[in-house]
Amino acid sequence: FSCSCSSYAQVACGPRNDVVKRLADKYKEKQVAMGLSVTGKLVEIFVADKGAFTILLSDPNGTSCIATTGENWATEGFIEVPGVGT
Repeated sequence: FSCSCSSYAQVACGPRNDVVKRLADKYKEKQVAMGLSVTGKLVEIFVADKGAFTILLSDPNGTSCIATTGENWATEGFIEVPGVGT
């Protein structure tokens, strides 16, 4: 696994609880969505108030890796899918 984002390099993979805690404590990101991939990985999206985001992939064994990070996450103006996320 590799991550081109130097700010996340020291936490690219690790125990899920540790990675999630670091996203919350250092980057102020909160989980806004999650789902299961066809390969059985948990896919989670964490977003900070100012729009920075992280997509995290977790194995059933509890190891999580940062898939990507970015800026300008937006949800405004997108249609909600009835019954999804409830």
